[in-house]
Amino acid sequence: MKTEEILSSDHVLRRINERVIDSGRVSSSCFHDRDDEPSVHLERIADLKIIMEKHPDTLFWGRLNVGEIRSAQLGDVRHDPTEDDYSHCLIVRTISTEMNKKRRAKELLRLIAGHVHLVNGAVTYHATDEKCPIE
Repeated sequence: MKTEEILSSDHVLRRINERVIDSGRVSSSCFHDRDDEPSVHLERIADLKIIMEKHPDTLFWGRLNVGEIRSAQLGDVRHDPTEDDYSHCLIVRTISTEMNKKRRAKELLRLIAGHVHLVNGAVTYHATDEKCPIE
């Protein structure tokens, strides 16, 4: 399957569901994956309708800039399309990604501060909003 070049100007979307919200806050556990390579979707080619059908528990989308992930040395974004989701990507560790899993998850969470959107796209929550603070 053909893969896309991921540019620093690209954005990726992370699904956020109820299990990662604790006392009204998005927890860094939203970036804890079994293999420490969080799954995301390349925004410019993502079909959110198809993704939502596959993951109906999604409440919010966290939006991250690929260049910020790279410059903060939190890893790189690799296009990893699946049979039913061409936009699927992974945030992979690189040689320069030396922090532990928990710290890396917190730093990735910090990057989505100000970029958490309700699934219906009607409201954007910013890190300064009391409605949905980011830890």
